[in-house]
Amino acid sequence: MSKSKKRDTTDAALPTRSEILEVLQEAGVPMPLDDLAARLSIGRKAGAAFSERIGELVRRGDILENRKGELCLTAKLAFVTGTVQGHPDGYGFLVPDAGGADLFLSAREMHKALHGDRAAAKITGIDRRGRPEGEIVEVLARANRDIVGRLHEERGVWFVEAENRRINQDLLIPADQRGNAQAGQVVVVEIIQQPTANGEARQA
Repeated sequence: MSKSKKRDTTDAALPTRSEILEVLQEAGVPMPLDDLAARLSIGRKAGAAFSERIGELVRRGDILENRKGELCLTAKLAFVTGTVQGHPDGYGFLVPDAGGADLFLSAREMHKALHGDRAAAKITGIDRRGRPEGEIVEVLARANRDIVGRLHEERGVWFVEAENRRINQDLLIPADQRGNAQAGQVVVVEIIQQPTANGEARQA
């Protein structure tokens, strides 16, 4: 690929998916976004459009951003990408994009994601039923923003229990964000803070 001319802001001038993946494959190591842009001769005017294209590849599961903000190929890391499928009992599965056996996700792993989210996971072993078991390493795209559920209060803590039982996590509601809603009412809440390994989803 010629690097003599900087690319402009048009979509046609942006590198294709295969070109981006090829550069990351050739690099063999995680790359900061700026380094990848320089390798692909992305000009400053095209920076925002290029970042959006990278975001699309992350959501697709082609690329993963590590904790340092560097980009690497998901396939090179032997991660499995797919859609999270929750179970009312708290555990779940990752349904692989490429087909094959679903990865069992323990209730602890399901604290990182909600039903319908897209995620990358690594296979950690085989569970007692002989199913491949996985660990979520990154949530690629969130599927839930507005949740319908019933409002509850216990010991001064307000939370919503989702009507969709595949969403097993309670959604925490700060007392000053519940408006005039009362315990027992069905409400619609907007998730502002998505769940993590150490915390529940929150309305705010």
